[in-house]
Amino acid sequence: MRLKLTIEYDGTAYSGWQRQKRQTTIQGEIERALEIVLKAPVSIVTAGRTDAGVHARNQVAHCDVDFPDLHRLNRALNGILNPDIAIKDIREVPPQFHARFDAVERTYCYRIALKPTAIMRNFSWAFPYPLNKTLMQKAAGYFTDITDFTTFCKLHSSNTTYDCYIKKSVWREQEDFLYYTVSANRFLYGMVR
Repeated sequence: MRLKLTIEYDGTAYSGWQRQKRQTTIQGEIERALEIVLKAPVSIVTAGRTDAGVHARNQVAHCDVDFPDLHRLNRALNGILNPDIAIKDIREVPPQFHARFDAVERTYCYRIALKPTAIMRNFSWAFPYPLNKTLMQKAAGYFTDITDFTTFCKLHSSNTTYDCYIKKSVWREQEDFLYYTVSANRFLYGMVR
């Protein structure tokens, strides 16, 4: 049966999402936990990979396993995983569901601390100089007018098309933070760094 997993993680201590030899990764830890519970190796596929130190609130992945008690599976995985990785939800989906290719939107949110912060230091970037928020908002608005993002992609990419449709690109200020949110149907490799 195909399962959809909704995952949240604090990526501070991880070398990104994708499994790598001799590196601790989110995918590696979840697959390790699945193997402990199911007594067999399991591969998971995600909607998108994140880099080292990147966090996620609702990362979607899928895997094919035979374990009908999804509530028990969810509890078992969360009991094995480090507390900085949480499986928020597991549900059965149709066998043709694909976490990457069925995703209709992806969203990234960047947080700039306008004042020094101890508690949020791993979840924001402290920028010590004044920012021109008006120009930042104006620049963010330009992204919704572009569809060809060839110049924002890593060189020698294997993409056959460089079109992306940016649905949202805005800055907002809340308390002592500036947030940049960008949503699109997809992002190219290296595009949102």
